[in-house]
Amino acid sequence: MQHKNFGLVLEGGGMRGAFTAGVIDFFLENKIYFDYTIGVSAGANNGANYTSRQSVRNKKIFTELVEDERYMSLKNLIKDGSYFGMDFLFHQLPHEILPFDYSEFKNSSTTLKVAATECSSGEIEYFKPQNYDDIDKIDNIFKASSSLPLVSNPVEIDGNLYLDGGIRDSIPVKKALSDGYQKLVVILTREKEYRKSPIKAKFLLT
Repeated sequence: MQHKNFGLVLEGGGMRGAFTAGVIDFFLENKIYFDYTIGVSAGANNGANYTSRQSVRNKKIFTELVEDERYMSLKNLIKDGSYFGMDFLFHQLPHEILPFDYSEFKNSSTTLKVAATECSSGEIEYFKPQNYDDIDKIDNIFKASSSLPLVSNPVEIDGNLYLDGGIRDSIPVKKALSDGYQKLVVILTREKEYRKSPIKAKFLLT
Protein backbone atom coordinates (compact mmCIF):
# COMPACT_ATOMS: atom_id res chain seq x y z
CA MET A 1 0.00 0.00 0.00
CA GLN A 2 1.43 3.35 -1.06
CA HIS A 3 0.80 6.08 1.51
CA LYS A 4 0.47 9.22 -0.61
CA ASN A 5 1.67 12.52 0.83
CA PHE A 6 3.17 10.82 3.90
CA GLY A 7 6.83 11.18 4.79
CA LEU A 8 9.12 8.85 6.75
CA VAL A 9 11.90 10.41 8.87
CA LEU A 10 14.74 8.18 10.09
CA GLU A 11 17.10 9.23 12.87
CA GLY A 12 20.68 7.96 12.87
CA GLY A 13 22.47 6.43 15.82
CA GLY A 14 24.96 3.78 14.72
CA MET A 15 24.03 0.40 16.17
CA ARG A 16 20.81 1.88 17.56
CA GLY A 17 19.75 1.75 13.93
CA ALA A 18 18.97 -1.93 14.55
CA PHE A 19 15.68 -0.75 16.06
CA THR A 20 14.90 1.23 12.91
CA ALA A 21 15.81 -1.79 10.81
CA GLY A 22 13.16 -3.84 12.60
CA VAL A 23 10.48 -1.22 11.94
CA ILE A 24 11.57 -0.93 8.31
CA ASP A 25 11.35 -4.69 7.86
CA PHE A 26 7.81 -4.63 9.29
CA PHE A 27 6.84 -1.95 6.77
CA LEU A 28 8.32 -3.92 3.89
CA GLU A 29 6.78 -7.23 4.95
CA ASN A 30 3.38 -5.53 5.09
CA LYS A 31 3.92 -3.52 1.89
CA ILE A 32 3.64 -0.19 3.68
CA TYR A 33 5.30 2.31 1.36
CA PHE A 34 5.73 6.06 1.80
CA ASP A 35 6.16 8.58 -0.99
CA TYR A 36 9.10 10.24 0.74
CA THR A 37 11.85 9.16 3.13
CA ILE A 38 14.67 11.21 4.63
CA GLY A 39 17.46 9.76 6.75
CA VAL A 40 20.69 10.59 8.51
CA SER A 41 23.69 8.31 9.04
CA ALA A 42 22.40 4.83 9.97
CA GLY A 43 18.92 6.14 9.24
CA ALA A 44 19.96 6.93 5.67
CA ASN A 45 21.30 3.40 5.23
CA ASN A 46 18.09 1.90 6.57
CA GLY A 47 16.24 4.25 4.25
CA ALA A 48 18.23 2.97 1.28
CA ASN A 49 17.18 -0.61 1.97
CA TYR A 50 13.59 0.52 2.49
CA THR A 51 13.63 2.39 -0.81
CA SER A 52 15.10 -0.60 -2.68
CA ARG A 53 12.59 -2.90 -0.89
CA GLN A 54 15.36 -5.16 0.54
CA SER A 55 14.38 -6.14 4.06
CA VAL A 56 16.89 -8.97 4.40
CA ARG A 57 19.86 -6.60 4.12
CA ASN A 58 18.94 -4.66 7.27
CA LYS A 59 18.77 -7.76 9.45
CA LYS A 60 21.98 -9.31 8.14
CA ILE A 61 24.00 -6.11 8.49
CA PHE A 62 22.99 -5.61 12.12
CA THR A 63 23.06 -9.25 13.25
CA GLU A 64 25.47 -11.26 11.11
CA LEU A 65 28.14 -8.78 10.03
CA VAL A 66 28.54 -6.71 13.18
CA GLU A 67 31.27 -9.01 14.58
CA ASP A 68 33.31 -8.90 11.38
CA GLU A 69 36.46 -6.88 12.08
CA ARG A 70 36.12 -5.34 8.64
CA TYR A 71 32.92 -3.70 9.94
CA MET A 72 34.54 -1.99 12.94
CA SER A 73 37.84 -2.50 14.73
CA LEU A 74 40.97 -0.77 16.00
CA LYS A 75 42.74 -2.39 13.07
CA ASN A 76 40.64 -0.28 10.71
CA LEU A 77 41.46 2.85 12.73
CA ILE A 78 45.20 2.21 12.59
CA LYS A 79 45.22 1.20 8.94
CA ASP A 80 42.74 3.63 7.39
CA GLY A 81 42.10 6.31 10.01
CA SER A 82 38.52 5.13 10.57
CA TYR A 83 37.23 2.83 13.30
CA PHE A 84 34.53 1.66 10.94
CA GLY A 85 35.54 -0.10 7.74
CA MET A 86 34.00 2.50 5.48
CA ASP A 87 35.20 1.01 2.20
CA PHE A 88 33.98 -2.40 3.36
CA LEU A 89 30.58 -1.03 4.41
CA PHE A 90 29.92 1.27 1.48
CA HIS A 91 31.75 -0.32 -1.43
CA GLN A 92 32.57 -4.00 -0.87
CA LEU A 93 29.38 -4.86 1.03
CA PRO A 94 26.82 -3.49 -1.48
CA HIS A 95 28.65 -4.86 -4.51
CA GLU A 96 30.04 -8.23 -3.39
CA ILE A 97 28.69 -9.49 -0.07
CA LEU A 98 25.08 -8.27 0.23
CA PRO A 99 24.28 -6.86 -3.22
CA PHE A 100 22.28 -3.66 -3.15
CA ASP A 101 19.60 -3.36 -5.84
CA TYR A 102 20.58 -0.04 -7.41
CA SER A 103 18.05 -0.45 -10.21
CA GLU A 104 15.11 -0.95 -7.83
CA PHE A 105 16.43 1.90 -5.71
CA LYS A 106 16.59 4.37 -8.59
CA ASN A 107 13.16 3.37 -9.92
CA SER A 108 11.42 3.15 -6.55
CA SER A 109 8.09 4.85 -5.89
CA THR A 110 9.73 6.23 -2.72
CA THR A 111 11.96 9.30 -2.94
CA LEU A 112 14.92 9.21 -0.54
CA LYS A 113 16.91 12.18 0.74
CA VAL A 114 20.17 11.82 2.66
CA ALA A 115 21.68 14.42 5.00
CA ALA A 116 25.41 15.14 5.25
CA THR A 117 27.40 18.00 6.83
CA GLU A 118 29.62 20.06 4.52
CA CYS A 119 32.93 20.53 6.32
CA SER A 120 34.06 23.99 5.20
CA SER A 121 30.76 25.73 5.93
CA GLY A 122 29.49 23.48 8.69
CA GLU A 123 26.10 23.52 7.01
CA ILE A 124 23.79 20.59 6.36
CA GLU A 125 23.12 19.49 2.80
CA TYR A 126 20.46 17.09 1.57
CA PHE A 127 21.25 14.79 -1.33
CA LYS A 128 18.84 12.87 -3.51
CA PRO A 129 21.02 9.87 -4.48
CA GLN A 130 18.41 8.54 -6.92
CA ASN A 131 19.26 11.49 -9.18
CA TYR A 132 22.80 10.20 -9.74
CA ASP A 133 23.82 7.71 -12.42
CA ASP A 134 27.32 7.26 -10.97
CA ILE A 135 27.05 4.36 -8.52
CA ASP A 136 30.31 5.32 -6.79
CA LYS A 137 28.83 8.73 -6.07
CA ILE A 138 25.67 7.13 -4.68
CA ASP A 139 27.84 5.00 -2.39
CA ASN A 140 29.79 8.07 -1.28
CA ILE A 141 26.64 9.96 -0.34
CA PHE A 142 25.69 7.23 2.13
CA LYS A 143 29.30 6.96 3.26
CA ALA A 144 29.49 10.70 3.94
CA SER A 145 26.25 10.72 5.91
CA SER A 146 27.71 8.05 8.23
CA SER A 147 31.27 9.41 8.61
CA LEU A 148 31.62 10.42 12.25
CA PRO A 149 34.18 13.09 13.22
CA LEU A 150 37.43 11.84 14.80
CA VAL A 151 36.79 8.18 13.96
CA SER A 152 36.15 8.58 10.21
CA ASN A 153 37.69 10.52 7.36
CA PRO A 154 35.69 13.18 5.46
CA VAL A 155 34.22 12.01 2.15
CA GLU A 156 34.58 14.01 -1.07
CA ILE A 157 31.49 14.64 -3.19
CA ASP A 158 31.67 17.02 -6.15
CA GLY A 159 34.84 18.62 -4.81
CA ASN A 160 33.53 19.24 -1.28
CA LEU A 161 34.23 17.30 1.91
CA TYR A 162 31.40 15.93 4.04
CA LEU A 163 30.89 14.23 7.39
CA ASP A 164 27.99 12.69 9.30
CA GLY A 165 24.67 14.44 8.76
CA GLY A 166 23.79 14.01 12.42
CA ILE A 167 26.27 16.74 13.32
CA ARG A 168 23.78 19.35 12.14
CA ASP A 169 20.43 17.63 11.66
CA SER A 170 20.02 14.30 13.41
CA ILE A 171 16.22 14.20 12.99
CA PRO A 172 15.40 16.05 9.75
CA VAL A 173 11.73 16.77 10.45
CA LYS A 174 11.98 20.43 9.39
CA LYS A 175 13.40 19.44 6.01
CA ALA A 176 10.58 16.94 5.45
CA LEU A 177 8.03 19.63 6.33
CA SER A 178 9.69 22.17 4.03
CA ASP A 179 9.60 19.59 1.24
CA GLY A 180 5.82 19.61 1.57
CA TYR A 181 5.13 16.56 3.73
CA GLN A 182 2.86 17.59 6.59
CA LYS A 183 2.07 14.04 7.72
CA LEU A 184 5.17 12.31 9.04
CA VAL A 185 6.11 9.01 10.62
CA VAL A 186 9.29 9.63 12.64
CA ILE A 187 11.40 6.68 13.84
CA LEU A 188 13.68 7.64 16.73
CA THR A 189 16.57 5.66 18.17
CA ARG A 190 16.68 7.47 21.51
CA GLU A 191 14.06 8.01 24.20
CA LYS A 192 11.69 10.90 23.47
CA GLU A 193 13.07 12.98 26.38
CA TYR A 194 16.61 13.05 24.94
CA ARG A 195 17.90 16.46 23.82
CA LYS A 196 21.13 16.79 21.86
CA SER A 197 23.52 19.61 22.75
CA PRO A 198 24.57 21.78 19.78
CA ILE A 199 28.07 21.12 18.47
CA LYS A 200 30.45 24.00 19.18
CA ALA A 201 33.85 22.62 18.18
CA LYS A 202 34.16 23.39 14.47
CA PHE A 203 37.58 21.70 14.42
CA LEU A 204 35.67 18.40 14.35
CA LEU A 205 34.65 19.21 10.77
CA THR A 206 38.19 19.69 9.48
